[in-house]
Amino acid sequence: MCGGAKQPYDAYKKGDFANWKTQFDQKAAIQTALANGTIDKATADAQIAALGGGLDKLGNKIKSDASANMEMREVSRQNDVGLGKIGIDKAFTKFGDSYYNGYKSDYNNYYDPQLDRQYKEAVGKTTAALADRGVLDSSIGANNFGDLARQNAEAKTNIANEGLDAANKLRGTVENAKSSLYSLNEASADPQAINAQAIGQATSLVAPPQYSPLGQVFANALQSVSAYQQAKNNAPTAQYKTPYASGAGSSTVIR
Repeated sequence: MCGGAKQPYDAYKKGDFANWKTQFDQKAAIQTALANGTIDKATADAQIAALGGGLDKLGNKIKSDASANMEMREVSRQNDVGLGKIGIDKAFTKFGDSYYNGYKSDYNNYYDPQLDRQYKEAVGKTTAALADRGVLDSSIGANNFGDLARQNAEAKTNIANEGLDAANKLRGTVENAKSSLYSLNEASADPQAINAQAIGQATSLVAPPQYSPLGQVFANALQSVSAYQQAKNNAPTAQYKTPYASGAGSSTVIR
């Protein structure tokens, strides 16, 4: 009689999977160190070469065990996902609290000087108009300057709030981009492609923002000043009797 049926290859019982996993973990540690930047590529390549070709030989052998092959592929996939995540995180490292605070400061630094110039001009025009009317030091003048100061303070607060909103909006955009990349990384398990895409997206997100010029904040406050000055300019400055009056009565000419 022939011997018993030949038992199918079992990578676990043979110890091949355990040996493969040990060597794979060594290679994965080197790849992780390279991804994190703690070693350079030349060093990583040399260390991986020093491991020899046993990993690939074991991997090819394990492929004949369906169960072990499936686990081997998943272990390898998870390592690639981990490397991809490192690449994403490195590409987005710059987006920390200091970056968002700087983004908010840039917003304020763009608009605050414009507001300061407008406020200075508004105070100057109001001062001239009130002095011309002889009410510069009156309660009317105090009210006008008070209104300007109030509008200036409100505008300062609005700019600060809008700067914070802009920074928070950017933070949300960055987090959404990272989340999408994480999902893509999990699905593709292609660290090189994910790294390139992460760098591209992170670069586009740091492009300088486009600001619109500040509108005329004190337009309403200056409207009454302009209206008074215009009315004054259009008002008659003198009256005289024309020597050429005819008939009964005389004519008055407005100059």
